[in-house]
Amino acid sequence: MLVKSRVRGWRRPGGHADAAQIRAELSAAAVRRSVERTRPSLSVTQRRVVAPVELGFPLHRYRSRPLYGSFVNLTGTVAPTQSGKSRKDLVHKVLDAPGPLLCSTTKLDLVEFAALSRSRRPGAGPVIVYDATGRLQWQCPLRWSLIDGCDDQQEAARRAYTLVEAAALRVEAGGAGGAGNDRVFRERAVVVLTAYLAAAAVSGSTVDDIRAWATEPVSPDDAAAGAGPASVGGRAGPRPQVRQPADPAPVTILRHAGRTEMAANLAAEMALDPRTASAVWMSVRRVVGAWTDPRVRQLLSPPPGGGLDVRAFIAQGGSLFLTADQQHAADAVPVLTALVEHWLRTAQDLALDYPARRLDPPVTVVLDELANGTPVPRLAEVISDAAGRGVAIHWAAQSLAQLERLFGPVGYREVLDNTTTLTAWGGIKDDRTLHWLSELCGTYDRTRTQSHSEGTFAPHRHSYSSETAPVLRPGQIRELPAGKVLVLHRGMRCFLADTVDVTDRPDYAEVAADVDIIRAGTAVPIDTHGHSTIPGPSTGTGAGRG
Repeated sequence: MLVKSRVRGWRRPGGHADAAQIRAELSAAAVRRSVERTRPSLSVTQRRVVAPVELGFPLHRYRSRPLYGSFVNLTGTVAPTQSGKSRKDLVHKVLDAPGPLLCSTTKLDLVEFAALSRSRRPGAGPVIVYDATGRLQWQCPLRWSLIDGCDDQQEAARRAYTLVEAAALRVEAGGAGGAGNDRVFRERAVVVLTAYLAAAAVSGSTVDDIRAWATEPVSPDDAAAGAGPASVGGRAGPRPQVRQPADPAPVTILRHAGRTEMAANLAAEMALDPRTASAVWMSVRRVVGAWTDPRVRQLLSPPPGGGLDVRAFIAQGGSLFLTADQQHAADAVPVLTALVEHWLRTAQDLALDYPARRLDPPVTVVLDELANGTPVPRLAEVISDAAGRGVAIHWAAQSLAQLERLFGPVGYREVLDNTTTLTAWGGIKDDRTLHWLSELCGTYDRTRTQSHSEGTFAPHRHSYSSETAPVLRPGQIRELPAGKVLVLHRGMRCFLADTVDVTDRPDYAEVAADVDIIRAGTAVPIDTHGHSTIPGPSTGTGAGRG
């Protein structure tokens, strides 16, 4: 008996969202329907005629039609290195952001594609670029005071926490011994840095003063008092001196400023047995030791009144680009991470000043290579409330393992749960990530037809059965071809979308010219305040994508 089996084919892959479902959620019409909530300041006429990228962010294509996500959504991208996510996805979100922008990345691609275009947008605010590797010279350099605002103990504690955690991440990523045990001492290191930042803020001290407080060696008198024979009468002699901070200045400053509890906590840390406290001070010095880098010190030492005022910068509609990574500019990463978290908190606080309690136009935050660039440790907390305040966050990582290393086993799930639109690219090798994505895609019922024949000339009999199959197997996700991505949006069925390379933008000629200017490194048309010296509206607003 011969048995032939086949599965009935579908023009649309089984278990995938259909075109009507996608249009209802991710189209130009869909973002116009949400505009009353996301862009309440626009008039009725403006809502009908403005470009879709003023009402939502670009999100790939489906059957040659551009997709857009509402600003009530946050996006995440899981893609292996060299997948092209910067030039085929993130670049559009950066170029087309309708309001203030923060873009953190590990390479100069996004800066070259978008920085000059952002400066020419109608009503554009200043554009500041900080390249921690020193390869790019921008006429308006970033200068930010880490200390300003730290007279508020909560702000000092937030910055201290971010500095300690971001600095420790580099050690763990490098596989340094003891990094796991070091984690238990970080809370105390945060207490120390909080006190130092607060003391500097209330006394007008600088980051150089903080570094001196944290690294001052034991005085000669103290060293002499601790010197002695290794043993006396068979008993252990005095402990050898371990380099501990001896400068009592911050304790005195805090006491005189009425911060008695903070002063007492710092004094207690300084008085601990050096053998117990060494891990605490190692975490502190891991942070402040990076400030010896001249570029980092310059960043953190603005002239009085000359540092970046994040609140004012956002209100002006400014664009800030940060370029750093753990390999080539590791010393700058903790400081820039603290700045990113400060930006996120400030944007959310600023939203409360708006009538609808959300920023309009929204603030766009692009965090490319999240784990390697500016690994914001409290992103899980920030992201849960961001979209409701008009802060559209778009992050990218290489795998679940990266996210778990950064946020912990609970935190990374919170980040994923609060990410409403997730895109996965082909080429992912991590088996756990592939199986997780396959499970998210779910299953579907398909009909199987079997044809039976008793011989070559005998009549055929047909039988039908139903079977449950995965929408996409792990291997199919890994094998997604270049230019195809898997999209998971809210509770909608998954679907495959087409990416749009930056060269396919209608304004690419202008973008390419900007890239050439920046790479040449001479005569970049930006003044010392971050404004374009060639005024005029930029065409880089997604024209033709809707």
